[in-house]
Amino acid sequence: MKHIFKIVIIAAIFFSCNKNLLDRPPLTSYVDNQTGYWRNEDDIRMFANGFYTNYFVGYNQAWGTDYAPVTGYTFQDDITGTNVQSNFESTIPSSRGSNSESAAWMAQYAGPTWNFAWVRKANLFLNRIDSVAKPKISDDAYKHWMAVARFFRGFEYSRLVSVFGDVPYYDRVFKETELDALYKDRDARTLVMDKVYEDFQYVLANMRLNDGAQYLNRYIAAGIISRLMLFEGTFEYYNNIDQTRAQKYLQMAADAAQLVITSNKWNFGSDFKSLFASENLAGNPEVLMYRAYDATQQVTHAVGSYSNGNESQTGANLVLIKSFIVNDGNVWQNSMVPNANSFSIGDLVKTRDPRFEATFIDRPIGASSSLLYSFKHASRDVLNFIGITPPIIWGSNTNTNDAPIIRLGEVVLNWIEAKAELAERFGGTAISQGDIDKSINAIRKRPLDGTAAQRAFKKRQI
Repeated sequence: MKHIFKIVIIAAIFFSCNKNLLDRPPLTSYVDNQTGYWRNEDDIRMFANGFYTNYFVGYNQAWGTDYAPVTGYTFQDDITGTNVQSNFESTIPSSRGSNSESAAWMAQYAGPTWNFAWVRKANLFLNRIDSVAKPKISDDAYKHWMAVARFFRGFEYSRLVSVFGDVPYYDRVFKETELDALYKDRDARTLVMDKVYEDFQYVLANMRLNDGAQYLNRYIAAGIISRLMLFEGTFEYYNNIDQTRAQKYLQMAADAAQLVITSNKWNFGSDFKSLFASENLAGNPEVLMYRAYDATQQVTHAVGSYSNGNESQTGANLVLIKSFIVNDGNVWQNSMVPNANSFSIGDLVKTRDPRFEATFIDRPIGASSSLLYSFKHASRDVLNFIGITPPIIWGSNTNTNDAPIIRLGEVVLNWIEAKAELAERFGGTAISQGDIDKSINAIRKRPLDGTAAQRAFKKRQI
């Protein structure tokens, strides 16, 4: 009897395996099964979430440096390293290709490698929404998710063009056998960016205004679009590529930023230091979107540790220092503030806009190549640990301060610059005092944190 029972169990297992009853899909990762997936908005949202860490990088993660401030953007003319400076490449590299879906980039260009994995992923996203999910969701949901997919495609092509100029444009998923399409020549930059422009037009017309906290919506997309279109518009104008397109892109930058500004959903109620060193940006009135870090979820970063006063840092050079306005709103050459023409660190802290004091330590620090050490991305607590071992939260890849992804301060500056370019280069409406008050002056009037407020009070007594 026991033998018969065993045979029945074995047979049951055998037939169950034949029926794939034990072959279940994973519960925590995505499998592109067109018949068993793309059933509803939850499925679509899960796929969309896969784009977030690639495009909303924040301070990256663990020891990652791609797109992260301080640790990533070190090849630029505002900072100086020790000894011989980095140079642009003088020979043609054998390859810039990559097929990785990680945030692979080239530090010297602050942009992606020659990699179309994310273009393909966005096109697959569009295909599945249109061909599989559309009958199962509402028309509003269909338009929103198509806008999300088109936003990420436009974002990726904007980054590729910023590094490589002309690139092949793909608007669908190709089969491995379509070799002529896969190996086609580059398309002109202007053609590619017109396609990006069309994607962004759709985004600004169809993405939801609110899709839940920390999810992409029209305002967040508009803020990032203002950044990308401002870059492309000014690039095409000043490199004399296409003046008509430059004007079109600049107008989109201004319009996208205007959408955020006129919503009146955000304001300059945050002090500058809190934007970059806060443990929790939820509810910050200036931040449209942020990347949250949480040690309990093993999502941490190292940017704060490289701002702790001890770790070696590529330092700000004189060009960057001179770009800070004086606290009366003038450039240092035109300011009547005493010692405005002094570039000692002590005088700079006293005379410059409060953003300087919130960015740099107020004394020379040998760990910086220029002795001017930025602690913008760490709390003021790190000043107590210079020269000694800091606590683990500021001494390893265990930092948990949140990273702003897009904030009102950037949006209004994108807006005023785009408007100024349109006025000066293309005969657009002149910048008014009201425009300046809503942007540059609004930023200057933001509140100070306690330490900065005390220093400002002391300055007023001098």
